[in-house]
Amino acid sequence: MKRNDFFLLLLLLLGTLAAFLLRPAPSTLKAEWIQVTVDGKMYGTWELNTPQTISVSTPYGENVIRIQNGAAYVSKADCPGRDCMKLIPVSNTGDTIVCLPHKLIVEGKSKNGNGRIDTIAH
Repeated sequence: MKRNDFFLLLLLLLGTLAAFLLRPAPSTLKAEWIQVTVDGKMYGTWELNTPQTISVSTPYGENVIRIQNGAAYVSKADCPGRDCMKLIPVSNTGDTIVCLPHKLIVEGKSKNGNGRIDTIAH
């Protein structure tokens, strides 16, 4: 390893450390409701303080969302991997569950959310 290689490696390690330390903290503001979108269009909103079961049937497939104890999670999905069923429940503002095969997004919302955008992807 040459001297310049060492400095390049050191610079990459410092950059990685800085990115890790300066990442935005996850929201701890409790969500008041969830917003469900399918293929970019609003499907509906439901309050998190009322236990309920929501069936989301679309041309892409079917998901069942359960709300209990102030959190929402996908309890049933007919997509191949069922990865959306393994994700952490939505309980805070900004928390999301995504089912890519069904183009479904479940997102925690609150009146007092700061509306800050974490990332923009093109």
